[in-house]
Amino acid sequence: MIQTKEVKLNSTLEDLYQASKGQAMQPEIVEGYWFTFEDKWGECFCIPCWVESRETLEEEGYLEIEEIKGWGARLQMPGYLDSTEWCVFDTEQEALDYLLETYYGD
Repeated sequence: MIQTKEVKLNSTLEDLYQASKGQAMQPEIVEGYWFTFEDKWGECFCIPCWVESRETLEEEGYLEIEEIKGWGARLQMPGYLDSTEWCVFDTEQEALDYLLETYYGD
């Protein structure tokens, strides 16, 4: 768990940003279009559509490629490549609650 000031479920994104100040890993929530896909071992991934094209994913052998619209959530370290995997949700509040439950819960 990330050590921050206490942040409760149903907090706002601004509350989470304020609680995360000074931490290496920062929350990131982005609305947009996403590709969801599987690798040959059955592991599922989500990436923003602006990162790769469907054609590139197909050429690299990924399966079950689907484009969805939603809110992506992850932690990332500004200025570095370190980040958690993206998870995509229907609403901004669901994305925020995911981050709170997964990384900032008790």
